[in-house]
Amino acid sequence: MLYVQRPLLRLHREARRLASGDLGHRVAVRTRGETGRIAGALESLRHQLHGDTAESESEPRTYRAPGVLRGPRAVVVCCAALIVAWGVALPLLTSFAVPDRVPAQAEQDQKYRTQAAADRIRRTLSESVADLSSIARLTAGGGTRVDEVLDDELTGHDGWSSLYLVDAAGKMVAHAGKTSLDIDRKAALAGVKPGAPAVLQLNRSGKVPAAAAAVPVGDGTRRLVTELRADVFNGVLTRSGIGRSWLVDARGRIIASNQGFIAFSSPPKPGANTLTATAAITSAPPARPAAQSSARTRDTVAVDTLGWRVVTHKPVAWLRLAGYETARHAELAGLLALAAALLGLGWLWLTVLRPLRALDRSATALAAGDRTTVIYPQHHDEVGSVARSLELIRQRLAAADRKFPATADGQ
Repeated sequence: MLYVQRPLLRLHREARRLASGDLGHRVAVRTRGETGRIAGALESLRHQLHGDTAESESEPRTYRAPGVLRGPRAVVVCCAALIVAWGVALPLLTSFAVPDRVPAQAEQDQKYRTQAAADRIRRTLSESVADLSSIARLTAGGGTRVDEVLDDELTGHDGWSSLYLVDAAGKMVAHAGKTSLDIDRKAALAGVKPGAPAVLQLNRSGKVPAAAAAVPVGDGTRRLVTELRADVFNGVLTRSGIGRSWLVDARGRIIASNQGFIAFSSPPKPGANTLTATAAITSAPPARPAAQSSARTRDTVAVDTLGWRVVTHKPVAWLRLAGYETARHAELAGLLALAAALLGLGWLWLTVLRPLRALDRSATALAAGDRTTVIYPQHHDEVGSVARSLELIRQRLAAADRKFPATADGQ
């Protein structure tokens, strides 16, 4: 206000005064930069309109120092630098409020969440085995209705991609749903113990991880197999507060995650300030062994041979602690300050500084004797008002040159 708008308002008043014909007083603007040079040009034009051949010795001199910021540009750059410095210094100053040590309760909570995710994976697999065992009793008799039974049962299980019946040689005798073509199912089923339910990993390479559950049918020579959808575990791993979580196989390769991942790649290494936890997918110890059925025991033990684990990483900065909340708010305030400085500087450059520099060049050229270049106002503001007044002054000087050409030529 003091160094940008007030000099422009004074220039606006002085330029209108000269354009209206009031030449009795000198231009009363004392500033530097573009506004100072425009004031000097107005004073020179006042003398030319008055008919003086030379300017008075008391006229203020203006110097153009290349590479030096003066006037409105210097003020704007200084203000933007202060805002940027504040936005950068604020997060640095609030970083001292971050605790040096992670509370033990936070580490324990991360372990609990990881174990809960592992339990959810185990329950998903155990429920698939239990449901598959119920369907196996419907297909034990064989017959022509097996395909219809498989189609009906597959429709009621969103987490299953296919359901099929295989004989002792591994040949598929009934099928429902879609199966992957690049999986060696015979080799995967060959390692399953006969007469016992199993959960198995069908592939250890490729683009899409595949897992299946298998239960014996009838006398145990045939097996009923269901392939689980590729994204069935991704939703199970997605829980609030768990951070980044991965389901890895016995070789430590990713087969599911709550974020994007490359199949069978290794999980990223945790950073220095990251909470980590690991939980194995194993059968849960029964709360009351006497009350647990043998069928349920078989369902839960089926997952023990997988060797799967849930790995979680949670950056310490994600914890909802007072110090970290303060640091996050400070970073947000700093980013907003930087954005405000950038927008404000861009707006001032487009609406004030650039038109003011163009007006400086036009006023200097007019004071030097250029009577042919028309001065167009770019905006309806103080800078535009000064431009309109300079155009009126140019027209008066051009008319005077046409009326007294000899005087204009200095003859």
